Amino acid sequence: MDNIKIGLSGIKGEIGEPAEIEAVLKLVCGYGTFIGKDRDIIVARDKTKLSLVLNSIINSALISSGSNVYN
Repeated sequence: MDNIKIGLSGIKGEIGEPAEIEAVLKLVCGYGTFIGKDRDIIVARDKTKLSLVLNSIINSALISSGSNVYN
């Protein structure tokens, strides 16, 4: 996960390995569990290719944890 930076402003970087995608998925699932069910979460992104990929992963993970996701 050396190519991905996670901070207060979000997730940034390049995804090149399946393990990195899995790490992001685990992080977001953990966040969704921490926040709790039926909570509203807004997911923002830019127009980069990475954002398009991560948006789908993040939305799916949050929805599966019971969150209400808005883009």
